[in-house]
Amino acid sequence: MLESTKRVLTISVIVAACSIAFVFMFSPLIKYKLSGSSESEEELRCAEFKIALSAVTHLAYESGYMETNGLSYRALPFESGIEVMASLKNRTSTGAHVGNLAYTPIANLIATGNKPVIIASTLSSWDHMQLVTFESTGIDGSAKSLKGKRVGRTPAIISHTYLRRLLASENMTEDDIIAVGGSPSQLKKLLVNGDLDAAILWPPYLQQMTREYEKAVAEKKLKNRGGVQVYVNSDLVKMVMSVVVPEQKLVEERPRIEKFLRCLINAESLIKEDRDGAQSITEKWLGLKPGDLDQFFATTKFEVIIDPQEARTALQALLEERKKQTPTTSMPKDLNDFIDPSLLLNIDPSRVTSE
Repeated sequence: MLESTKRVLTISVIVAACSIAFVFMFSPLIKYKLSGSSESEEELRCAEFKIALSAVTHLAYESGYMETNGLSYRALPFESGIEVMASLKNRTSTGAHVGNLAYTPIANLIATGNKPVIIASTLSSWDHMQLVTFESTGIDGSAKSLKGKRVGRTPAIISHTYLRRLLASENMTEDDIIAVGGSPSQLKKLLVNGDLDAAILWPPYLQQMTREYEKAVAEKKLKNRGGVQVYVNSDLVKMVMSVVVPEQKLVEERPRIEKFLRCLINAESLIKEDRDGAQSITEKWLGLKPGDLDQFFATTKFEVIIDPQEARTALQALLEERKKQTPTTSMPKDLNDFIDPSLLLNIDPSRVTSE
């Protein structure tokens, strides 16, 4: 009995010793797994809009290009540029490494002392921003027809720039209208319910608003204000959806961000090869009906490029406009600090223009 007990104790000591040795031998690996290499922290996080403007990034993910290029990826969906800006500025593990933004919010980031860096653009259109109203309002698309009207726009993003420039085209300002700020969803609701006479909207909010209004009128829940009227002034603002990275995150994540750009180029090829199929995928993603994005896909150029001269010119104009409204606006001496074509140069020099 005593001999049996000794054998059990001896085996227990050996097992314990082996366990301790294993812990010491592999403690770096265990520490690594426990201290911050969870799957979510290894993902490249992209702040994007769940709207048609993020079609390229969504198609890159939906079509499997992120996985094919060995990129762990997570999209962070937001409604407006203000939210995307906040995510890019967020330095915690919940913030975005990269994001989609138009020139207006990029200029606003620069104006407030931030360092966003444009590394590419994915699409462009002169017809994206749309003035939406109803027949009964008497609004005909001109700035003068907006005088005294309740007009909605989302502050600090391109829809605000579009409205300001539309008014300026006839020597007017927002003081000549009743300007109402709100997120796209809020403006859509206000417009449907008759609390706005007009609003600056874009896909999919325009299609959603039209459908909700027509349904409510048919069910006699809302007064019929006539058909929905849409006006586009193609001379005011060119929508360019840029890929933006905070300066420090670009330094830290450069190899993965280059992989990300390669995935977007794959998505561009997909759109060019099968535009109808790409449109169908995008409409399903946004909960739209087939054909809702006909106008968007017909008037949008999908191309992963960078045009440093265009970016500088657009940002300079926006910063000067903001300076007139807000004298404390930061005006950097060299806008080249906010534009980096080197990643696309490394991938495909032909995708860098006007340099």
